[in-house]
Amino acid sequence: MIIMKLNIILETDMKKYWLSRTQYYSMESYEKFIKYFIPKEICVTDQTKYNAVLHGVQLSPSEVLEKDKIHMMMCVENCSFHKIYKHYIPYGDYGNKEIAVYLYNHINKVEETDTYIAIPIIYCQMTYFKVNYPLIEPTQKVAFKNKKFCICLTTNDYRDFEKKTSMNFLSKFGECDTIDIHRAQLKNASCYHSDEFLNLIQQYKFAFVCENSLNDGYITEKIFNCFFARSIPIYNGSRKIESYFNKDTFINFNDMDNLSQHIPLIIKLRTDETLYNKTISSPKINNYDDENYGERLSNFISNYPLQSLARGNPDIYLSNLK
Repeated sequence: MIIMKLNIILETDMKKYWLSRTQYYSMESYEKFIKYFIPKEICVTDQTKYNAVLHGVQLSPSEVLEKDKIHMMMCVENCSFHKIYKHYIPYGDYGNKEIAVYLYNHINKVEETDTYIAIPIIYCQMTYFKVNYPLIEPTQKVAFKNKKFCICLTTNDYRDFEKKTSMNFLSKFGECDTIDIHRAQLKNASCYHSDEFLNLIQQYKFAFVCENSLNDGYITEKIFNCFFARSIPIYNGSRKIESYFNKDTFINFNDMDNLSQHIPLIIKLRTDETLYNKTISSPKINNYDDENYGERLSNFISNYPLQSLARGNPDIYLSNLK
């Protein structure tokens, strides 16, 4: 495998957003951030002359970008839905010719041209999950008989109809809590599978997650948290969700007109510990095509013409990583 050595620098606002422990959406550490979003085909190290700057989609359109660096942009939100971001308003998805790499959560296919490559963040999340699912789990386990019924992990008012309809339906089978009542307990614990977050979800047999908007590629950390917590997700969001996850390991609430079809399964899983544990232990990931995104990203960067560095002579090395 050919690996590209690259020093990735988070610009100031990105560093504050992702690495600050004072907000629940932070990653808490640079190392965790890199493992989550950057494929193994990129060796992230400061022991290289090749530097990349990772910007957020709130990058000011007037900012002049340094010519001797590769510029990357990342957004975990659904840009195509919100359209409120400083950079997205004038440039759209790929209009800034100085951005070489896009990591977007609102796309579900790699897009590559001579001047840029765009990577779906769902591919990054799936790779991270496959590697880390055996390693990450709650530190406090709750016996099946002591588990509460369901917690709703969605707090904002986007897609309020779907959320209210689903919670009213689920309330027929047991008490449904919201994550809001646990804020004092969670404080600012990271929503990216922190111990505090997983230990909370572990207390419930089911966790309802409703994405804030609809897009084929827009699958957020919520369902991954449920799986890491060894709880059963009840999911409403991307219509492509079953392309990635085994449909027998979660309950798909995307068909809002036919929620009653799930009644027998919900009742059975709520009371049958053997079936519940079988569902929890079943393989989560379907066979899906990630388009060799890591290798394609590495190849693209290795051939990118850095203007003030030697062209055509990327600092790459061979690795026997499997």
